[in-house]
Amino acid sequence: MTSQSNSQDSAQGLPNTDLQGLFDRDPAEATKLLDASKQYGFFYLDFRTISKSKTVLSLINQIYRFEEELFSLPQDYLMKYDVDEIGYMKLNGYKPKGRNFGHGVLGLSDEPYYRPPIFDENMPMLKAYMLAMQEATASIHDALSRALGLQVGRRLEEFHRPDRASPCILRLLKYHPQPAEERGASGTPHTDLGSLTILFTKQPGLQVLRKGCDKWEYVEPRAGHAIMNIGDGMSLLTNGLLHSSLHRVAPPPGQAVTTRYSFASTQIL
Repeated sequence: MTSQSNSQDSAQGLPNTDLQGLFDRDPAEATKLLDASKQYGFFYLDFRTISKSKTVLSLINQIYRFEEELFSLPQDYLMKYDVDEIGYMKLNGYKPKGRNFGHGVLGLSDEPYYRPPIFDENMPMLKAYMLAMQEATASIHDALSRALGLQVGRRLEEFHRPDRASPCILRLLKYHPQPAEERGASGTPHTDLGSLTILFTKQPGLQVLRKGCDKWEYVEPRAGHAIMNIGDGMSLLTNGLLHSSLHRVAPPPGQAVTTRYSFASTQIL
């Protein structure tokens, strides 16, 4: 990877993948997806064309409303669920403003997750959303396996078994407003640990450092689309052929830094 710069360009030509085309096992769509995963490590995923688009898009909007309600709860109440206090795994819980580091442990436990009641009240909706995303990622695994010519025993979906427990996570994110004098990169540049990440956001702020580039580029949100990225796990499974790109969150130049909500589900092997 070349050196990182402070360029504020917008990403041009970020590939768009039609999810219905993946469901239909369209070879051209699979090839386009493979090219995007090799060259960029990021791509848009269009949910508007699928047969269940109305249901899935409604679930997405419900999660936006859910996280706004969640983060509007009193701070002292949220701190009862401090992620650094309620368990060793650090996969569940509340992380307050200003804290973005810790030693997470990826693992599974039979212990129930300690969570606010608002989660149980909305559990059917959350489960329906995660199931819809599981169907989307399964179609991506299938398409990439076909495009790569992988045979049974080596196909990517065989390493992602929905019938087995895994520490896949849904992160609900709130970025607070920043005064002009404090503006800077909100997040540390990083790659994702899992195999695929599905991000939904309405406000710009995500930046990606493409393979072989030295300029940070903004990825503009699109209505009805997820911003997808290849994670380290997928790159590892393909011996580095599929690219896991560095990315971060940074305030767009010349724009007011307002409260920003987004949510990301990360698929972990």
